[in-house]
Amino acid sequence: MMTENATQKFDVHYLDKPDGDNVQENAIKHLTHQVYDTAQVTNMNDPDFC
Repeated sequence: MMTENATQKFDVHYLDKPDGDNVQENAIKHLTHQVYDTAQVTNMNDPDFC
């Protein structure tokens, strides 16, 4: 019979859903910057451009 303390020792973090949204957003930002930097064209959509 398992006690309450024994059930608290299990590690089930591998069941958590991974959060890939931040990775994807960072990749898009870096790729966009790289395209404009390589093409040597001003990014008119950049908020820092104003």
